[in-house]
Amino acid sequence: TILETLKVSKVNGFPFFAYTGIKDFVFMGNRENAEVMLKNIPRNPHKISAVNIAYDFGADLYNVSFYRKKNGIIYPVESLKGIYFDQLSELIVRKMGVQ
Repeated sequence: TILETLKVSKVNGFPFFAYTGIKDFVFMGNRENAEVMLKNIPRNPHKISAVNIAYDFGADLYNVSFYRKKNGIIYPVESLKGIYFDQLSELIVRKMGVQ
């Protein structure tokens, strides 16, 4: 459901994946503990290199973590909890700085 949410969302009138240029993702977990890692993110002003989106089944909300890569090591930048599904695409685009 995480990928479907992003696939149908629009950013400035464009599909999320076309707007951001993100092509690689990894699905992890199951229905209750679903997670998607968006990786190999194209260059962006805030240098975000990966985004992890975890679904909180009990709360029906998402937790989003942003990462940067420096010298081959991935560092956590920020984690946000309690995000609604309709806020995901705008939040990711804003944190990447490509809005």
